[in-house]
Amino acid sequence: MPVYNGAATVERALDSLLNQDYPKDRYEIITVNDGSSDNTAEVLKAYKGVRYVELPRNMGIPSAQNAGLAVAKGDIYVSFNDDCQAAPDFLTQLAKGYAELDKPLGLGGVLVKQAAGNVKGLVAHYIEASGSGAAPSATDIGPSFLPGIAKRLLSYVLSNYIREPQPTVSGTAEKVVELYGANASFPIEKLRQVGGWDETMAAPAIGGIEDRDVCFRLQQAFPDYHFYAWHAARVMLEQDADDTAVSFKTYLLRPYRRGPFNFAFHIRSGLTPPIFPFPLLITLAVLLTLPFWPLAALLELLVLPLLCYGWWLQRALLERKPLYVFFPYLQLAEETMVIAGLVRGLIVHNRKKHAAR
Repeated sequence: MPVYNGAATVERALDSLLNQDYPKDRYEIITVNDGSSDNTAEVLKAYKGVRYVELPRNMGIPSAQNAGLAVAKGDIYVSFNDDCQAAPDFLTQLAKGYAELDKPLGLGGVLVKQAAGNVKGLVAHYIEASGSGAAPSATDIGPSFLPGIAKRLLSYVLSNYIREPQPTVSGTAEKVVELYGANASFPIEKLRQVGGWDETMAAPAIGGIEDRDVCFRLQQAFPDYHFYAWHAARVMLEQDADDTAVSFKTYLLRPYRRGPFNFAFHIRSGLTPPIFPFPLLITLAVLLTLPFWPLAALLELLVLPLLCYGWWLQRALLERKPLYVFFPYLQLAEETMVIAGLVRGLIVHNRKKHAAR
């Protein structure tokens, strides 16, 4: 568990891990103090039976993950965040998954956004409904003769329309392309073979692309193995009303700030960056209409997201959740910020190439 200035939340996280129903002699808890400036060190050292590692300064999540990996003694490395709480059977469910699934390269559970007193804001509801705490599906949609970009766009549209609520039934699993650090686990020996996390992939304070990067390198090294989302393993992120982790501003700024790291990862790995067609199409339609008919441009801005992201209207009807009607606008904003972040990454990349000449 990497911890940076987490004194206010880490006790609840540790208590949830100490109170697992998994045999106590079968797991260890390693906390890594990532150069905290508050009283995190004092809080962590007070826990008996919890291993404590301290970095000399704030070095970022990948460095903290690697520090934990260096001293870990078990077979499976489980990542955990200091502002999360694990369900009592979290480790039991992960162990069950490793025992039952075919060639697991990693297992991740479901991250449930949960506000204090079960009062959730709009963004928290959106995060949970969109499955941001679960890894993306590995399903490859489209005939083989289609180019990669076309298959990616087709997969994007179809997967959104056929998306179902995240299952919570014990034993439910699906293959995924990557896992997220808040609730990811990997075989330790395989992690060490690929060198752990890349410390250049860390975005200060918000986390970078280190999870995507390590999953990509693991899959390259072990192509016959698979990542799985194991839906019975639950991690809850408990927020209070003022927590910026689920505020609209912070949630949307995160992909923008990650942009340079996201772009660098895709370029280095030879991958196509995420392509979202609707922000560009809606922007183009509004800009073409605005000089001639401003009112129509405003109507386009209101109506086009509902049409483009029609899966939210579909789910609102099928699941009887009227709140989902607002989610097309949130997804449009989120995807717009991802694109803006990638553009920012392209600019940074070109500047570095120019400076190196």
